[in-house]
Amino acid sequence: MSALAQNINNQVSSESVTAISATARVDYILRFSKQAVLVVDDDISISSDVGRQFLSNLTSEQNAAYVTMSSKLNDVQVRCRLIEQLFGNILFDPEQSIAVSIINIVKQQQQPVTIVIDNGDYLSLQILHELTQLAEIAKKANYQISVLLLATRKLAQLVYQNQVLFEKKLTILSAENGQLVPLNAKEFKVDSSLFSITPFKKWFAFFTVLSVLSAAVIYYLYQQDSLSFSQLNSVPIEAIDTNSASLAKATAPKFVSEVLETNIEHFASSKDVLLALTALGTEQNTKEKAPVKAQPIDILGALQLDTAVELPVNTGESQRDTVSEKTHTTNTPTAQHTDELKVTPILQLSKNEAVSQALADKITKPQVIKASKFLDRTQGFVIQIAAFSQQQVLAEFIAEYPSLSFEQYQKNVNGSVMTIVTTGIFDTQAVAEQVIVTLPNTIKQRSPMIKDISVINQEINEFKLSQSKGNNVTIAN
Repeated sequence: MSALAQNINNQVSSESVTAISATARVDYILRFSKQAVLVVDDDISISSDVGRQFLSNLTSEQNAAYVTMSSKLNDVQVRCRLIEQLFGNILFDPEQSIAVSIINIVKQQQQPVTIVIDNGDYLSLQILHELTQLAEIAKKANYQISVLLLATRKLAQLVYQNQVLFEKKLTILSAENGQLVPLNAKEFKVDSSLFSITPFKKWFAFFTVLSVLSAAVIYYLYQQDSLSFSQLNSVPIEAIDTNSASLAKATAPKFVSEVLETNIEHFASSKDVLLALTALGTEQNTKEKAPVKAQPIDILGALQLDTAVELPVNTGESQRDTVSEKTHTTNTPTAQHTDELKVTPILQLSKNEAVSQALADKITKPQVIKASKFLDRTQGFVIQIAAFSQQQVLAEFIAEYPSLSFEQYQKNVNGSVMTIVTTGIFDTQAVAEQVIVTLPNTIKQRSPMIKDISVINQEINEFKLSQSKGNNVTIAN
């Protein structure tokens, strides 16, 4: 008796379960459970005997196919043999799944089908899954399709490794005593050895070797670079001076070497270079006039001379100083230019500070948008130019067009507050269209559009309502 049969017999005896005929058990499962059945035993001849007994009990009405597997049959050949034995010369796609091909044919012919696969150890996982799918689809569609597989423990181990694919689709029987064996039975578990080569171990070994080689190459290059640098530092300066010309000649191309031979006397030594760099203390340089340090007033005068504007001075003492300077400058034109350089930049700086502060206040302080100009009108049209969510960007845009007059109002856009910039109100749409033509090109690129005043009033009212409910803020009219 085989080892698998002995294990199952021990379980049967311990649980007091009566052994029955494997053929009767197969017939019962295919008739009522309608799942694919896998009959296993350590000896393939015992499993094959179960298959032959099952085929002998079939009636003449059953359309049966019997295929003995071998290592030379691929998936396409298995599909072809099954369908050719069942349906003869019917055209089918050999690349198509067995389940799809047979179900489509059975729909047309409406006849019971039985498939028996012997020596199933050579079945691929793909064909095994297609056969179990065929049995499952036939069960749900109420087609009479039976699938019987005859194999050894090897195919059961494949099922054990892929239990998720065959859960509630495949029943395993012992060929010796006909007892059911669960898909996760311990006797089907494959003991993996530490030295067995798996795909994961192959990839791990590959990356390990690659990492070691990379580290070795990096370390070698680092050592070479460190050695070259240490050798360069160990050479005396005098040796570099003596051999600089010969070294340059040896490493240079041929045409450069010829030039070096003719101009070899012009190479400077390190002492010459050091003397040239430290020649600040020579007698010639000491006779030269030392550079005068620039004062802050000189820098401001140079930067802001082109935009200098005089502003009134607050203190009386400063006014007297300014008047005296102007009186003095009327006598000598040269002095006048010098005094302007001294006084004007300071006054210009004060003006810039005032303008900068005003612009900063305009950008940072939130503006109160008064919508009464729009709400007072019930008819008219405006040109919407742009929409902004940041006050700083809005202020910069308005400052870019000082000659234009803009109107503003706020609205909600996707949960955020946007400031809409428009032109004034026009009586007709035709007038608004004529105004669009006269706008600057930079504004035309923003694709301005004409809006009815009623639409704007609706947007303003919706914004006021949302602000009153959400933030308890009342927008001034």
